[in-house]
Amino acid sequence: MKSVTPALLLFLISLLLSALPDGSQAQPAAARLPRPAAYVRANSPSRSWELRNGHWFDGQRFKDRTVFVRNGLFQRRRPLHVDTVVDLRGQWVVPPFAEAHNHMLDGTAGLPEMIRKYLADGVYYVQVLTNSRSGAEQARPFLNRPQSVDVAYAHGGLTSTLGHPFMAYEPRAMGLYDPSQWATQQNRIARSRLRENDAYWFLDSLPAVAAKWPHIMAGRPDVLKIYLLHAREYDTRPRSGKPGEQGLRPAVAAEIVRRAHAKGLRVYAHIETADDFRLGVQMGVDGFAHAPTYGGNLADTLVSGALTAADLRAAGRRGIVVTPTVWVGSTYFAPADSARLRAFRAFQGRQLRAMVRHGVRPLVGADWWGETPVGEALAWEELGVFDHAMLLRLWSETTAQAIFPGRRIGRLVPGYEASLLGCTDNYLCVRAKFR
Repeated sequence: MKSVTPALLLFLISLLLSALPDGSQAQPAAARLPRPAAYVRANSPSRSWELRNGHWFDGQRFKDRTVFVRNGLFQRRRPLHVDTVVDLRGQWVVPPFAEAHNHMLDGTAGLPEMIRKYLADGVYYVQVLTNSRSGAEQARPFLNRPQSVDVAYAHGGLTSTLGHPFMAYEPRAMGLYDPSQWATQQNRIARSRLRENDAYWFLDSLPAVAAKWPHIMAGRPDVLKIYLLHAREYDTRPRSGKPGEQGLRPAVAAEIVRRAHAKGLRVYAHIETADDFRLGVQMGVDGFAHAPTYGGNLADTLVSGALTAADLRAAGRRGIVVTPTVWVGSTYFAPADSARLRAFRAFQGRQLRAMVRHGVRPLVGADWWGETPVGEALAWEELGVFDHAMLLRLWSETTAQAIFPGRRIGRLVPGYEASLLGCTDNYLCVRAKFR
C-alpha cells in the first residue's frame, strides 16, 4: 500500500479546504443588536424598607442620605407604610459586583461553595463564557434566586474540529485530570468526542453551521462564545498538530454572529491577537473574551498585540465590550522575569486606558478557576489606570449591565433593583471614599 507524503497530504487538504463554500474571508458585519428594553426583577408584593445612616455611592462619590425600598426597587419618597427600618451605622453602600468571564458554575460539584464565595465577595452577577450545557442544566435550579447569584450562560464553545476549547474539556471528560498525561495520550484524546455538542461544537463550514444551529439554539443560551485564534491565518499558519491550536474560519464565525443577532443573542469572541480583534469588530461581535496577547508573551505583545486608536474607535462606535483578563496574564511570568512583567503590565495599563478613551468598555472578569473577580479588580488597581470611583463604577455598573443588558441594576437610584453592598472595610470602598 502506497503512503502519502506529509507535503502532498497538506497540499491536498488545502486544496479541499479552498473548495469549501465558506472560504476564508469574513463576511460583512452582522446587523447590530437593537438597544434592549429596560426591565427589572421586582419583588412584588414585598416588604417596604427605610435604610438610614449610610454613605451611598452615586457613581462619583459617596453621599449621606436615607433611601427607601418598595417591591424590591429603590424609590425616592418614603412609602405610606414602612415595614422595616435599617440603621446602616455609617456603612459605605455600593452596588453589587459582577464577574463577566469565567467557566465555573458548571454542574453541581462544588456549586454551593462557589456560590457562597461569590456572595461573600459581593459578586451577585456572573457570566459564564463556555460551559457544558448539561452542567448548566444541573446548576440552574440553584441559581437566579434571591439567595444566590444571577448567571448568564454561553454553553458550548463554537470552534472548529479539535479547536480551542476542546482540550479544556475532553481530557477531563475521559478521566485525564493531570495535564502531564495529555501529551502521551494525544491521539486517544483527539479521537474522543465525549463533550461534543455539549461543552464544544465543531463548525468547520457554513453547511455545518446550518445543520447544527437548531441544536445550539435548543439549549437556550443567554450569550454565545466563538473562538478566533490567528483566524485570518487559519489555512496557512503552521501548527504542531496538537489539538486546541485553532478556532473558527472567519466566514464561519461571521455566519454565527449573523445568525445570533437575528435571534437577539450577543456574541463574545475569544481572541489571541490584535488582528483577531480587528476581525471580530469587522464581523460585528458584541464583546471580546481577553485582550490581545493576554497570555503574557511579551515579544508577541509588542508585535501583534498593540491595538491602534483606529481599532479601538471602530470597536467603541459599535459599543463593544472587553474582558481584558489582566490578572491571569501576570501568571505567565516567573519571579525572575520581574523586568518583563513590569513591561507587560505597563502595556496592559496603556491598553486599558486607550480602551476607555475611545469608548470601549472594559469588564471585570477573572477567567480564573475557583476564584472570584476580586483578584482581577485588584490587578486593575495595581495598574494605576483608573481612580477608585471609576473602578467601582466599571465593576458594579458597567460589568453588571453588560451581562444583563437592559436590566436596571448596578446603580443606587430610584427605579433600579434594590441590591446593594454595605461595606465597612472593603478595599475599594474604603479607598474610594477618600477620593
